[in-house]
Amino acid sequence: MMRRIVLERGQRLTDADLARSGGVDAEILGVAAGIVEDVRLRGDEAVRDYTAKFDKVELDSFRVTRAEIDAAVELVSDEFKDAISVAAGAIEDFHARQVPQSWFTVSRWQQAPSRTFTHARCLSRGSPCRKAASIWDRR
Repeated sequence: MMRRIVLERGQRLTDADLARSGGVDAEILGVAAGIVEDVRLRGDEAVRDYTAKFDKVELDSFRVTRAEIDAAVELVSDEFKDAISVAAGAIEDFHARQVPQSWFTVSRWQQAPSRTFTHARCLSRGSPCRKAASIWDRR
């Protein structure tokens, strides 16, 4: 559950304010680990069983047809499709930069149909330089 912290004027945030309560219950982790192990051992049969148990759906196949995909795409707004496209581009760019590259990298991805983001990154002996450039191309 989200906790709301209200600070009065002049009051500062403390470490106690930011402290989190525990993590995931050990019993829940145990159940999840059991499910993962069952799927590892029994494969698709286990996935079918858990789908029936938790989602109350009996599946004959896990394969989604082209017609089902096309119908689902039609249900989603263009704004949402653009947001997903932007996120996918940023994720792809982020992970592409994890691969060792030369000392200077220029990345580009489309932010929206009318804007492309360009990010230049300079590396010096494996560590980022103090200056990097980011520009919006308005085309």
